[in-house]
Amino acid sequence: IPKAIPKVNNPELFQAEMAPLMRRHTRNEPKVLRDIPRKVLIERHETIEMDAEHRAYYKLWLDKFAEWWQKMKEEEDEEKVPPGALITKLGYLINADTVPHNMLDGILAGKDEEAKRWAQEIGVYQGKRAPSKMRRCWDMIRANVVAGDKTIVTSWRRANLNLCNDWCQRQKLGSMVVDGTVSLKI
Repeated sequence: IPKAIPKVNNPELFQAEMAPLMRRHTRNEPKVLRDIPRKVLIERHETIEMDAEHRAYYKLWLDKFAEWWQKMKEEEDEEKVPPGALITKLGYLINADTVPHNMLDGILAGKDEEAKRWAQEIGVYQGKRAPSKMRRCWDMIRANVVAGDKTIVTSWRRANLNLCNDWCQRQKLGSMVVDGTVSLKI
């Protein structure tokens, strides 16, 4: 049985009559803005170039991926490519881009034998300092603290959050990592 939808002849009049009974309002409505001012959040996105050491390490992983991908294309036998293999291998490239300093533990503990071989051939990231992306993040945190602003740093990688939190602790800056392991009970 289809639901009967009542027809409203005059939507404007209907909304005016129902307005006092409605509980949902949007932030942009004048009545809401009058009582609850909108706080303007500052959100910045910037592209940060890799430094030479990081780029060289990433290129090693990219070359291994390209070699593997070419081999998969040549074989063209879908049964030889395990489900999810492409996504998994792309994940290694993302890690080499975002957390080169802390990516091998997950690979070596995993089940991907080919990635373990890659990790053994490529080795640990030998950068003498943190990647340029992390250093830029630290500079932004430092500038915001000096300006008296509060800062929220987000990352898809827990290793980056831990590294940033360690740096904040050494700088005597209040910080905490909030992820799925943290209870928010007060």
